[in-house]
Amino acid sequence: MSRFYDSRGADLAFPGTGGAVMVQIDLSTEEWQLILELLERERADLHCEVRHARFYDVRELLRQKREAVEKLIERIESHLGGSVEVAAPEAG
Repeated sequence: MSRFYDSRGADLAFPGTGGAVMVQIDLSTEEWQLILELLERERADLHCEVRHARFYDVRELLRQKREAVEKLIERIESHLGGSVEVAAPEAG
């Protein structure tokens, strides 16, 4: 499977896995809620994509991406100390 990297060496399929750059931004609670909601939707979408992937390599890439999204959700939630509630993604 081909891998693609940006000019810093970061893996484009899995941002944050290579050539990591630390960025700190200040967001309101509402903004964090929106980010978590979007990540939850992405996780749900990836779950469906993994199930419907026809090729093993694609399925594994999607699984790894889903795991990265789940870790990011956990990191954000732990950083916020569980003070953020996320609405369940709508089925669509």
